[in-house]
Amino acid sequence: FAWKVLGRTTRIRDLDASPEKEKALRALLEKNPKDAATLFYLAGIRQVQGDAAGAAAFLDSLLAVDPEDLEARDFLAALRIAQGRIEEAQGQYREILKRDPLNKGALLNLLGILDAGGKTAEADALIEETLRNDPGNSAALERKAARLKLDEALVLLEKARAADPKSPSVAFWLGQAYRLKQDYA
Repeated sequence: FAWKVLGRTTRIRDLDASPEKEKALRALLEKNPKDAATLFYLAGIRQVQGDAAGAAAFLDSLLAVDPEDLEARDFLAALRIAQGRIEEAQGQYREILKRDPLNKGALLNLLGILDAGGKTAEADALIEETLRNDPGNSAALERKAARLKLDEALVLLEKARAADPKSPSVAFWLGQAYRLKQDYA
């Protein structure tokens, strides 16, 4: 995962999680307890250190300061999944989609959780709602295509490609569908 931290993008696993860095960040946080970037960085450090609960606590503090921070919500949802707190992860993804209905990552993650939990009717309803609001949503079209017969899937995947021609996942599934059609023709 890549996260924006202190004005730059970095990978959580590449964070400087040294005690010196953490001490310096805690000093900054003492001066400004509502500094979202510092809270996010400290959450990343806790994650690197294997302290998911500590990371989540920093993210909860950050979201209390800035409820619009969708990256923090996404990070918290991933932590909640790792902790086995699936309902809370669903809540974070739903909140992301409420604030940004076109967020394909949150949509796909929420659909994955629903499907894995056997909530296919709820996942199907979410796909249909997404397509009513955004008929060209390639993520929703791709997931709907996965549930259909091959010819119906090809039509939807072509729509997804038209909506998002650079999507590698759409290209992959479209290629797979055409190979299947060729193999079984």
